[in-house]
Amino acid sequence: LGDDMKREYPTIPAEAFQQSVEGAYYAKQFRWLYTNKRIGQLPDNSHLPVHTFWDIGVGDSTAIWFVREVGEEFHIIDYYENSGEGLRHYMKVLKDRGYEYGEHWGPHDIENREFGADAKSRKELAQEGYEIDGQVYSMTFNVVPKTGVDTGIESVREILPSCVFDEEKCAEGISHLEGYRKEWDDKRGCWKDKPLHDFTSHGADSFRYFAVAKNNHKQVGAVFF
Repeated sequence: LGDDMKREYPTIPAEAFQQSVEGAYYAKQFRWLYTNKRIGQLPDNSHLPVHTFWDIGVGDSTAIWFVREVGEEFHIIDYYENSGEGLRHYMKVLKDRGYEYGEHWGPHDIENREFGADAKSRKELAQEGYEIDGQVYSMTFNVVPKTGVDTGIESVREILPSCVFDEEKCAEGISHLEGYRKEWDDKRGCWKDKPLHDFTSHGADSFRYFAVAKNNHKQVGAVFF
């Protein structure tokens, strides 16, 4: 009962810290990132392209990470998440951010067609574009290779030490990565071998797609991945 109480109602900072780490997939990596001051203010590298990595929800949250490759590092410069909006909304967010974009990566189901006679996939809709601020704005998605969740989680663990985060712009996304954890099995009194699906899932999934894309598409010349 005591451990259950601490999980539900942490009363002191030590218990809250214990709660934050218990079952978290990336606790060790984030301790390292904080210790090595890799979460803070990033230098201006606006001459470099920004690549985006999406988890696109249908009637659910969509989460986007904005990433620059700087030498051997990945600068995670921005994060955006929202729900109840269509694809046009998120494309306008990208346009309004004003970055110079490189590649855009989405999950494999971005190629799935919606219902209806004239149904198109979100990949096709993005490529056709939408009128935004008086002009057609379009984008081409690359599809992240389909892998198991466990494989993707290992890819994230491998890539995090090469990442540097903008603490202010990525605050929400960082909190999701830190809070992403295994599901608790009350009957067996242990962690299940699968993630808990909650508000952290979309940010964690889109970052997982970034890690998987990085592992499957290496840099060639000046082209990212």
